[in-house]
Amino acid sequence: MSRIQLLDQNLINQIAAGEVIERPVSVVKELVENALDAGATRIVIEIADGGKQLIKVSDNGLGMDREDLEKCIVRHATSKIKTQEDLFRIATLGFRGEALPSIASVSNMQIVSKPRGGAEPHGYCLHLEQSSVSHVEKVSAAEGTTVMVEDLFATVPARLKFLKTAETEKSHIREYLSKLMLSRADVAYTFNSDGETVLSTQGGQTLAADIALRNAVGAIYGSRVARALRPVDLCLQDFAVTGFVSDPTIVTGTRSGQNFFVNNRHIVSPLLNKAVDAAVSDLVYGGKYPYVILFIRIDFAQVDVNVHPAKREVRFAESNRVFEAVRAAVRQAYHALPQDTPAAAEAQGLAPLPTVAPPPPAYASAPSLALDYRSPVLSGLAPQMTMPEPQTAAEVFPAGRHGLRILGQANRLFIIALDGEDLLLLDQHAAHERVIYERLKTAERRQEKQLLLVPKNVEIGQSLNKVLLENTADLQRLGFEWQDFDGTVLLRAIPVISLRTSAEQFFVELLEELSESAGSRALTEREDYLLYTLACKTAIKDGDVLTMAEMDKLVGDLLALPNYQTCPHGRPIITYLGRDELAKRFRR
Repeated sequence: MSRIQLLDQNLINQIAAGEVIERPVSVVKELVENALDAGATRIVIEIADGGKQLIKVSDNGLGMDREDLEKCIVRHATSKIKTQEDLFRIATLGFRGEALPSIASVSNMQIVSKPRGGAEPHGYCLHLEQSSVSHVEKVSAAEGTTVMVEDLFATVPARLKFLKTAETEKSHIREYLSKLMLSRADVAYTFNSDGETVLSTQGGQTLAADIALRNAVGAIYGSRVARALRPVDLCLQDFAVTGFVSDPTIVTGTRSGQNFFVNNRHIVSPLLNKAVDAAVSDLVYGGKYPYVILFIRIDFAQVDVNVHPAKREVRFAESNRVFEAVRAAVRQAYHALPQDTPAAAEAQGLAPLPTVAPPPPAYASAPSLALDYRSPVLSGLAPQMTMPEPQTAAEVFPAGRHGLRILGQANRLFIIALDGEDLLLLDQHAAHERVIYERLKTAERRQEKQLLLVPKNVEIGQSLNKVLLENTADLQRLGFEWQDFDGTVLLRAIPVISLRTSAEQFFVELLEELSESAGSRALTEREDYLLYTLACKTAIKDGDVLTMAEMDKLVGDLLALPNYQTCPHGRPIITYLGRDELAKRFRR
């Protein structure tokens, strides 16, 4: 008897679902993209229990008649490609014809649809259970399509077991929809979770594209960001880079605000991240990133979207040229130099742009005492000059209250000190992080906070407002005090810390950091994570210039702590180079 057997169709669909449907957000993605490909201008997404219990997507697109409704759940049945050549000119978001049968194989599904302008006054409802059609019935329906997915992965316990909490799954859906709302700002979206509206945009069918996009940015990131956008517009012969970047003063501590779209498809691209970094390297420092919404329109033959089952990645035929185009477009938005104009960029083949001198350091260093002994003025005085007696290190660098002698700073990152005859290097960021962390722990126990002289209006948008509500108790315990106005907060108090940015920007960046890790931590870990984040965001950074007095104080504060060897994340703060070790390195 043959050992090789043909698999039944439902098992084939479940295997395929393992690649296409990873979690609830995968279902939302497939259904919403189908709605967009059907020409919808209004889409409503509803979920329950993070999408595990219910996912419902309704649209006002073209809709389907009964014949198409019954075909749409057959694997590889699609209206979007017909020939092999179409694979290299894909203009739709979906094209494989795998989504609906894959979803149906791991859930219970209903599809209600009525074609736009159809002859029949009613629509049809298709009921499926584990990929099999149970029955089709006539129903009263609006033009468009509604897909309802219930009990996701109920038939695949192994996959269900690996889903995260409802809050985590909801955050993944919210993140995906945020990108989509930017990609297609002309469409009106509403995202409801357990009966509450999480995100909502008005669309822009009657608005100019740039106004609709600004409105979408405001709904997601808040009007503070929307007001600070600079237009990006670089058009070349065969492709274009358009969109917005935020002012250098409106930045975020993560890349969550950086969005890239290729032919209106959202992608994740380290190449494009690096291009933006290169463009703003002289404007944005210290692990900060501008908000970016960039659209790359390129010949379909020059980009391959069929690289990943989830279509999150693409491959460019000329990646170097795309990199330079994005870099030039962003720099043009910030600098508007003649060399950065589209015509100049095209003529020069997008050659590297001239660098701009960086601004002065945030901390002024002590004035230089170096003299040019070749100066004619000084040379005339040479006979009268007497050289002082050389001083010892102890005389030049007296020991501080901590017993160490501070020698200086290396690479604007390490503090150099002497402990007797041993050389020490201290990581200034890690040291300051530990000091702030310990102070915050003490302040939290005492419920200490500092009131702002003038309360600050902070625009945080719908997405971050949800993060704020989810972390209210922990933030208040740390010393934050605010009034919530659904997307805008009036910030009244902050923890007892020294801010390196405005209170408004600090508050927004903290919420963004919390949004990045939403639901991924146990309740008992949240408080410590908040303290770590606060300490990291307010600590001295790599690249900050410190005076001798500042270094002396920081070292003293650090060594007064019981846990001064590592930062709150566990990284070492101090490295010793003993006299004997140094002697060995010089073969003495």
